[in-house]
Amino acid sequence: MPTSCLLYEIETSVDLSAVKSRAENNYSNTRNHNSSGNTLETDLLNIDDTSRGFSCTLRYDYAAKRGARPGMSQWYIDVKQTPVRFTPDHFIIIGSKHTGRELSEIRELLKISESDYTPFSITQGVIASAAGQDAQREEQGSWEGIDNDTDTGIIYGDVDQSSYAADFDNAGNVTYLKYESQNYPGSVGLSANQNSVVFWTNSWDRDEMEDYIYDVLI
Repeated sequence: MPTSCLLYEIETSVDLSAVKSRAENNYSNTRNHNSSGNTLETDLLNIDDTSRGFSCTLRYDYAAKRGARPGMSQWYIDVKQTPVRFTPDHFIIIGSKHTGRELSEIRELLKISESDYTPFSITQGVIASAAGQDAQREEQGSWEGIDNDTDTGIIYGDVDQSSYAADFDNAGNVTYLKYESQNYPGSVGLSANQNSVVFWTNSWDRDEMEDYIYDVLI
């Protein structure tokens, strides 16, 4: 199973030791959901030190709708968990099924505003640099703007050996590349459209994912 990661750059000063102390001190955040009439709670699980900061799992109540009989509420409360890793300059949201609540809960924990962080951009330059230094074999690529008649071109297989891939590189913009990695025990996918890093592996070691992001991408 692939694991998707979203990386954000913190553009203000954050006392990570104070944040971790707050996290370990039975951290809880509540908010009212007026439509359902419920109070939604967020707390933290699995708080651990890492080589660059700390990691935890956001556990939060999430109000969602479902089918209901007349006179019954459509709202129900689900509980979701999302792993997050914090360093002094970045945070990484791990997993592909995000609800949008993660960022607001992270802002609350870090005590920062929306203007204090930005998504790390997976640009064509980032993709080219990462593949140039790390790719053993390119397995899949996507390009946009190849010509006036083609929206998207996709190649599977030995992409780096394909003459079509070279033509697409010259004519269009690469938006996705998946490759076997030399520095990570599996494959890595970089998406410019989704601004995400995707890892394919059998270990799912999040320390290795963070190391790869720092050593190769940042």
